[in-house]
Amino acid sequence: MTNNKISNNESFKKLEEQMKILKPFIWGAKALGKFGFKAELIEKLSKDAPKQFEQAKELIQMPDRFNDHFVNFGWIAYESLNHEVMKAAVYMADSSNIKDAENILVDFYTEEQITFLKTRLKSIPSFMIRMDLIDKVLIDYLEGRYYSVVLVLLSLTDAMVADLSNNGLYAESSNVTSYNSISGHEKGLEALKKILTKNRQKTNADPLYLPYRHGILHGRDLGYDNKVLAAKCWGLLFAIGDWAHSLTNEPKIKEDFSWANLINQINNTQQQKDAIKEWKPRNLNENIGSLELEVGTPEYTCGLYLDYLINTNYGKAVSLTKSAFSSDKLDINKVSGELREKLKNMKIKSYKIETIEDQASAATNINVKVYFQRTDEDEKVVSATVRLLYVNSSGETIPRNMGGGQWRIIYDAINSLEYSDLFLAY
Repeated sequence: MTNNKISNNESFKKLEEQMKILKPFIWGAKALGKFGFKAELIEKLSKDAPKQFEQAKELIQMPDRFNDHFVNFGWIAYESLNHEVMKAAVYMADSSNIKDAENILVDFYTEEQITFLKTRLKSIPSFMIRMDLIDKVLIDYLEGRYYSVVLVLLSLTDAMVADLSNNGLYAESSNVTSYNSISGHEKGLEALKKILTKNRQKTNADPLYLPYRHGILHGRDLGYDNKVLAAKCWGLLFAIGDWAHSLTNEPKIKEDFSWANLINQINNTQQQKDAIKEWKPRNLNENIGSLELEVGTPEYTCGLYLDYLINTNYGKAVSLTKSAFSSDKLDINKVSGELREKLKNMKIKSYKIETIEDQASAATNINVKVYFQRTDEDEKVVSATVRLLYVNSSGETIPRNMGGGQWRIIYDAINSLEYSDLFLAY
């Protein structure tokens, strides 16, 4: 890669360009009356613009500032790292208080945060097939077995990268860069990899706070049983997950600029922020057994999808899904053919919704039991998590309380089923 700053990524440069175009437009906002824009929108834009410009500037600069402070300590910025946590750590490091800054980062990796972040990995096959081990690592982390966390995560991250790029993370020839990515920038995983793979020839029993892969796995570095190092390994795992997601992001042709489009984008962004702020999760699980599946809910779409599978209507089933990596529509004929092939030797007979968890304004996880039978075998049951997103007509996620969207199941069909008996045992 030729970018020497993450802020040079296309998405950040585009944001900067829009800011440059928008500034004189905002300052001369009163002149927009002749374009027919509503006065209250003009007033709101004029009032909020300075703060939003500062926030956007901070957003653009923060990953570079973070990596400048922390990469040599074994941390890097990645897309799903909480921005407020990143910012708090950077401000603390600006005061030359690296130890307290690292404590902020360690404290970020709670059970709740790790559970949320690993849910995002379920759409990546090379991660999902290892999810049982990742779940066990989380248990070890919560119970203080940090030596186990470090060893297993260093091992898993190596293999995950190998699955995605044909070279393990720690191989000299591996390439963990990616277009328009924070974690996949040359200042991200590539820079961290140079630390991870340092040659460690001498046995060292002192406390270790950098994830030296070679020294740890070859028994030279012995002091890795600590929470700080375990947290850094979680950060490595999730950074690789974001890099994996970015591998499918192809450069897109820039849209022609128009004032009307820009105003609509800003207005829509504010509406989404307001909707996210107002949204609250439902509590449905107390009466889950008598729950009626209401049209327009994620559980209705989940039930419809499973009904289509029961009736072997794979085209209709696939029409209710979307890619985990892209807003582009799936090739229904191709994907339904793949689904038909996977399920050719079995009959899905019924299902039961166990729990419904509204995880975010645009995301719901539904745990189901699916009952199925293979030829000449007894009926079996498998549990699975169905993840659904609320998307607009362009396939982009939007808050459910904005309306106008549709619930779609993340393809890899039904996440954990994809790697269960239902699909793998032939």
